[in-house]
Amino acid sequence: MDKNKLRAVIVELAQMNVELDKRGGPAKDGKLFEKIIEMQDDLLEAFGLPGTMYYQELLFFRSVPWEAEVDKLIMLLQKESDIQKNKPKKTELEILIEAKEGKRDPMNILPRIGISTHEYTLFVYDVILMKDIDSPENVLAELKKTNTGDMLGTLGRMGDCRYYLNKRKIKTMLKQASDDEKLNIYIQMLEKEGVNTDLLKNAEEKISFFEKNGLQYVRYYATYIIDSIHEFIKEQSCGI
Repeated sequence: MDKNKLRAVIVELAQMNVELDKRGGPAKDGKLFEKIIEMQDDLLEAFGLPGTMYYQELLFFRSVPWEAEVDKLIMLLQKESDIQKNKPKKTELEILIEAKEGKRDPMNILPRIGISTHEYTLFVYDVILMKDIDSPENVLAELKKTNTGDMLGTLGRMGDCRYYLNKRKIKTMLKQASDDEKLNIYIQMLEKEGVNTDLLKNAEEKISFFEKNGLQYVRYYATYIIDSIHEFIKEQSCGI
């Protein structure tokens, strides 16, 4: 990518950041946010840089930069690219082992080994790897196995049932219900909002589907989600 093209891409990216901020941030315009992330990834890839938090922050803008500022950023990215090229190459497993020993942030490590920072991959890193539930070798194999858009999208939908924004309404409903009724009320309220509740109604079926596809840790993940829901229901019922 020549310098003029780089300048144009950076200015466009900055304009999109400013527009996203005007619209209220990622929560208000998820599609624009996704486009920004995609452009950041493409730009970093053009420099041969990983999509770590440090490099993503270099491409975050509160205002549209002047031409001199754009050129300064291009020089910095090129310098970082040269540094990366001259670093001794480590295997993905070596990076993961060192990250575990140093208790490194997954947002900086997973992109370095080509893994998307998704709710499931973060869970595998933070829980399975960092808490010594399984070896780095097996964790790496799992991360690679799940690192596709379709698989991560399906896994992500498992966790949809944890989110319900109208806490005041659900708090009132749960306080009036008996313990046996509370989970069903929670499910019904989610379904009225169009939220996927398959994990709560057919947990074993959902878990078995992923296990048949070779995922090792999906049962831990599903249990984590279900436990967090029960804890949420308990807190709302008690008025905490």
